[in-house]
Amino acid sequence: MKRSLLIWVTMLALALVMSFSTVLSFAEGEDPANPVQKTDLADCTVTWDEVCDFNDGNPVEPEVTVALPDGKDVPEDSNYEVACNDNTAATQAAIITVTAKDDSTLITGMVDGTFAIVYPMSKYAKVTLSKTVFPLKLQKNDNWKVIPAAQKPSVTVTGYAGAALKNGQDYSVKYSNPSSKNAGSYSVTVTAKTGSDYTGALTATYKISPMSLNDDFYLYGPGKYYNGKKLKPKKVTVGYYNNKTSLDVDLVKGTHYTVVKGPTYSNNKKIGYANIKMTIKGKGNFTGTKVLYGSFTIAPGKATIKSIKGGKKKITVKWKKVKNADGYAISYFGWKGSKDTGDKTIYVKGKSKVSKTIKKLKSGYTYDVWVSAYKKVNGEKVFLWANPKTVKVK
Repeated sequence: MKRSLLIWVTMLALALVMSFSTVLSFAEGEDPANPVQKTDLADCTVTWDEVCDFNDGNPVEPEVTVALPDGKDVPEDSNYEVACNDNTAATQAAIITVTAKDDSTLITGMVDGTFAIVYPMSKYAKVTLSKTVFPLKLQKNDNWKVIPAAQKPSVTVTGYAGAALKNGQDYSVKYSNPSSKNAGSYSVTVTAKTGSDYTGALTATYKISPMSLNDDFYLYGPGKYYNGKKLKPKKVTVGYYNNKTSLDVDLVKGTHYTVVKGPTYSNNKKIGYANIKMTIKGKGNFTGTKVLYGSFTIAPGKATIKSIKGGKKKITVKWKKVKNADGYAISYFGWKGSKDTGDKTIYVKGKSKVSKTIKKLKSGYTYDVWVSAYKKVNGEKVFLWANPKTVKVK
């Protein structure tokens, strides 16, 4: 009787334990009859930020998303955890590992990969431009025109902790106007290269300043022939000449300057050099207000060439007498194809001598010949060149 009772109690206890275990399995979603099917992370869509910003040496962890094959998102807190290594400095290969939690009811396994940590240029880079654009440079040409030379400042870029960055490797450069010539404001954009330790772009501005009017600017006008009256040139030109560079150009009224006052003239009734005075204000590529001075020539008279004849290695030229002259200047220039003799000038003393034979010239060459009457003023010969006559030497 006691033995039968003991067997009965034991069987009852086992039944109770099995019943409790079944209830617990259902509570945890692990019913042995209907086990939960977990998806391996390798079969899920696991993504993270491939490029992250540097965080001043602090650990960087990209945002991670996990989606089941059916597209449903997997919550992170209860299903997986993220671990990163080599993730405090700028690198192209920081390591990330995504691991399913043991008690996840949705996923299992793990995946790993890499991501980049880069320096945002806006925070960690600095662009420095050279100052070679100041002041405005002028490009010389044969027509004495103001042609500003294209100007681009050189670019220097430093990065994190002052590291020197390399153009083409770490960044690229783009100018807002690569052929910038005229006074004004311009910009340069520096953009981080893909695969470098930097990201983003920086824009720096530079200015081409207009050239200040200074003592290299002057006035001049076309010469006139003496007539006993006060004379004025047909036009007054503002010129620029630099002794160091020998740059000689003319400014254009309305484009490069406006006239504030003048022009006025003095000493403009006798043979010699008449004075010009005019106040101008810079415009466009030029700035400032400046009183300029200059001169124009008043020559004794026009020595018109009456005849010119080419002989064997010589030229004979005759001209009209000028009564106020002290003598005559004769200039000649010969050429044949691409060869030339260069120009030479000789002087004939006395106003009454009105012809000259120039010898020892080159046979077969064509010559341009100019004749001008001169008068000595303060020891200097004053004259104007008129248009030449052309003749061929035998």
